[in-house]
Amino acid sequence: MFCSVAMSTYNGERFLAEQLSSICAQPRPVDEIVVSDDGSSDGTLRILDDFRLAHSQICWKILPSAENHGFRESFLRALKACGGDLIFLCDQDDRWAPGKVETMLRHFLSLIHISEPTRRRGIS
Repeated sequence: MFCSVAMSTYNGERFLAEQLSSICAQPRPVDEIVVSDDGSSDGTLRILDDFRLAHSQICWKILPSAENHGFRESFLRALKACGGDLIFLCDQDDRWAPGKVETMLRHFLSLIHISEPTRRRGIS
């Protein structure tokens, strides 16, 4: 299953490296990281580019914006650009626990297997 991360950033230089490190260190790596930057004026875009170069096994989509449109529009832009079957929303100042992707993927897949026969029988 193709897993994407959708993130919105805005002047997140102080927190971003720690968050990206926690995502890139996952035992089950994500396949794609999509970041919509909402007009940052600090080093956010530089940090994103450094991580993109250092972790080239991950597909990166960095979407800069010259203007600030607010977090809702920024997240929506990131979500629209994701190609994953499963999309993880993430803030720039989060820190993911080791194994988060693996745990969530396993849980998600168990729900799909339970739900499919129920849907076919017309039970909601």
